[in-house]
Amino acid sequence: MSQAQAVTQAEASTGPQAFNLMKWIAENPDKLKPPLGAKTIFREEDFMITVVGGPNTRTDYHVNPTEEFFFQLKGTVNVRIQHEGKPHDIKLAEGCIYLLPANVPHAPMRGPDTVGLIIERIRKGNLLDTHRWYCEKCNNVLFEKTVKIEVLERDMPPVFEAYYGDAEKQHCKKCGNINPGRPAKK
Repeated sequence: MSQAQAVTQAEASTGPQAFNLMKWIAENPDKLKPPLGAKTIFREEDFMITVVGGPNTRTDYHVNPTEEFFFQLKGTVNVRIQHEGKPHDIKLAEGCIYLLPANVPHAPMRGPDTVGLIIERIRKGNLLDTHRWYCEKCNNVLFEKTVKIEVLERDMPPVFEAYYGDAEKQHCKKCGNINPGRPAKK
């Protein structure tokens, strides 16, 4: 039973209940480690709330059709975005928040023992997520895949395999650079 289902059942019998996020994090450190390093703790009609941990070694940028609210609970995360045609870093130290506008390519880079909270809208209708890889030398788009993301653990691995499983996609047609392949698991 998920935490959201447990809270919903508790509400049915005793009324609304608070969710102790810090207790959940302390009791579930394994859910915040690679390979995915994230666990959606609430998913309702309009919003989902995901706890994310580090480290991660992502080389893609996520393009979300809705806003994303970041709240850094432990450690520092570097949210790399594409801004005016080049990478730009936004550092969120412990306790910092940031509202990422919709459709901004971003790549949160988390160190070890980091924990953050992300709140985002459920993709309704034909809203889709895109994952995009840029050349590390000239910032040309190498590859992108747009899909419906409903269950992170199920829907994201095929996106990454589409890029990392084909070395030709890591070769920049503009400048000739070859991006590194699949990051080593930490």
